[in-house]
Amino acid sequence: MSASSRPSPSAAWDEGDSVVLREVFRGRLWTARPATVAAVRDDLVAVYLAPGTIFKVPANTSPDGNVVIDPDLSWRWKDEEELEEAVRLGLLTRQAADGIRAEGERVIARLEARNPPFCDGWERWRPDPAWPIPQLPVGWDVTP
Repeated sequence: MSASSRPSPSAAWDEGDSVVLREVFRGRLWTARPATVAAVRDDLVAVYLAPGTIFKVPANTSPDGNVVIDPDLSWRWKDEEELEEAVRLGLLTRQAADGIRAEGERVIARLEARNPPFCDGWERWRPDPAWPIPQLPVGWDVTP
């Protein structure tokens, strides 16, 4: 499907809608977490993960190595030990783990250079306090 024939994201969601973010790795559901749509434009769908959001990891998967970026644009690695444990247990190859780490390093470089999306005003964005913490719906573990 060409970019010009794709439906606009703004036709699918509204600000404040609850959605499920599903990560698929090697054709299998890796994680799922509920989120709230924060903004929708033709070129962007931004989602908000509220503090206290619970995410699920289906059986036979492992956490990944993520970079957590706080509102003040400070950052820290998340799940580094779990990433190494996944390699040790054979759930991930060393190459896959290195790729995850390299992607995190690319994100950190963009952050430290204050390149988009770290210079677009998102650092001042705050969620609507009326938004509830979303919950995963029945069927969260089924990839559409």
